[in-house]
Amino acid sequence: MSKKQILVFGKKAVLDTLLSQNIEIAAINKQISTAEQQQLIDAFKSHGVPYEMLNLQDITKSFGYVPDGVEAVAIVSKIKFVDYNELFDQALNATDKLPLIVALDGVRNPGNAGTIIRSLDAADAIGLISDNTCVIRNNRLMRNASAGAIFHLPIVRTFNLIEILNQAKRRGIQIFASSSHDLPKKAGLFEIDLLKPTIIVLGSEEHGIRQEIVDLSDKIVQIPQKGHVESLNVGVAGSIIIYQALRQKFYSC
Repeated sequence: MSKKQILVFGKKAVLDTLLSQNIEIAAINKQISTAEQQQLIDAFKSHGVPYEMLNLQDITKSFGYVPDGVEAVAIVSKIKFVDYNELFDQALNATDKLPLIVALDGVRNPGNAGTIIRSLDAADAIGLISDNTCVIRNNRLMRNASAGAIFHLPIVRTFNLIEILNQAKRRGIQIFASSSHDLPKKAGLFEIDLLKPTIIVLGSEEHGIRQEIVDLSDKIVQIPQKGHVESLNVGVAGSIIIYQALRQKFYSC
């Protein structure tokens, strides 16, 4: 366990911590009652906290020493997890900051996620939204890939990315999905307006972006390519888009 993390044991302590601090990841003891399990599951889902259902032996292997009979255990982190409305408010009222948010749809690789976090922080963008398939953890790989930016950039975690994107559209934030495929609504990176409050959705290299997100997006952004490769690494593609937004806002001629 990292020096930047603290363990919390027991159902009451974990639920109390949820109200005031950032929980990075949690585990629920499979041997407790169904009602207690559901109470914890509902609480974790409402806060976007990734969790595992484990027996006590496996909890001990994953988290270290755990008291006998404990209902749940959680890692408290210094990563800045926030509510999505906080990001929306900042994007809609940005003046000196880049009014850009990146959303990850199925991006499981922590190195790619860390690279995008690093680029967002370097460009002074608003923050990151991550669905539950990408576990944002305070581990060596994520810390190294983000160059420590993981402790500074506001991050939203969610089990329902599509609903958050719909909420953003209702508030006037444009949604652009990035894809190298020939899809309707496609637009070249150098043709789109990134000066307005914007969410860029990036999908995994294996599966791309879900069709529901393609459908709700205002445009499908494509990065120009001239060489032989079919597509770019998602961390590279995200960084290119972030810096095109930065160029438009602060360095246009």
